[in-house]
Amino acid sequence: TDTSSRRICFVKWPITSPTDAETLLSQFQEQAFYQETDNDIFMLAPPGENNMNVYCIPFTDAPYRHLRLLALDTTGTLSKSSLFQAVELLQLFSSIWKCNIDSMQLDALIPAILGDSPDRVYNIAQAFHLDIASINTMLIVHLKDETQSLVQNQHRLEHLAKITRNELRILERPAIADVYNKLLVIFLSYSTVSKNDLNIRHTLMESIFEVEPEASFTIFTNLEDTLHVQKMFLLYTEYYQYATQIYPLRKSFNTYELIFARECRKLQMESREKSEENILACLNPLFKESDGTDLQQTLAVYWLDADSDTKKTGELMFLHRNTIQYRLNKIKKILNYDITRMPEAYMVYRAIGIYRMMDF
Repeated sequence: TDTSSRRICFVKWPITSPTDAETLLSQFQEQAFYQETDNDIFMLAPPGENNMNVYCIPFTDAPYRHLRLLALDTTGTLSKSSLFQAVELLQLFSSIWKCNIDSMQLDALIPAILGDSPDRVYNIAQAFHLDIASINTMLIVHLKDETQSLVQNQHRLEHLAKITRNELRILERPAIADVYNKLLVIFLSYSTVSKNDLNIRHTLMESIFEVEPEASFTIFTNLEDTLHVQKMFLLYTEYYQYATQIYPLRKSFNTYELIFARECRKLQMESREKSEENILACLNPLFKESDGTDLQQTLAVYWLDADSDTKKTGELMFLHRNTIQYRLNKIKKILNYDITRMPEAYMVYRAIGIYRMMDF
């Protein structure tokens, strides 16, 4: 199967066995227990009724193309070594005979899009009657808590993918949602000025956060083609971690916040060859004050965490709103310009972002 339990191929031995693919898949999906043995990604469900063992071995036969071998053993004769030999044979078959599994897999569409393979995208989309031209938005869901095993995290992402597909089906919104490279990736048609589309986004976020409260949600809009998608995905993989350092309380990000994180990171790297004071010089007047650290933290929370809302800043810092307003007025006097106006305040805003990255 693919990682979403869509069947690719099914065989049984002996041929007269009453087992069918639906029984095997239902047995596997109903099993709530699995474990890893040694360093192998190998799941073993304990015997259920009728002494049935359900085995699952995730494997790949091409980069980012994840498959699973499922086996239902009713006689107790299957061994771990024989199952891994079966996987090796499948990988050899796919490689030597260049088996085009992609033509059978909907979840191969996301690797095709992110790999900028327009011919594969077209062929798969045609097979599943998808209007790729209408897709202009990519959503990426990241699991914040990855302390569990690789298999468990994969299982959590697959569960989110299933929830997302069901939600989009209910909302009657054509979309693609699948697990890719330890992330849940969603493609759909989306407009930021459409109230209905905003409701769909909020509904998706609520459904995801209900299952994974600590997950993060990143949206890329106005995507023009697969090359543009690929560039945005690369932006995400390289700078998402820095965006979370700059905005540690946020659970939702967009393109421009990642671009800002990229700019801050590049300036931080350049500072290794120069003095850090060149980047943070605009903050020096604050640190000359006896309460400079408090002023800097207030400015950081006000700009980066509270969306320039004094009431929310006070709540986050456990301070009265008047105290926050007093500190902001003091910062204005020290820096000698209005910190609420752009582009005057941009240098300080950027310095605050870099300063936060240096704290991690």
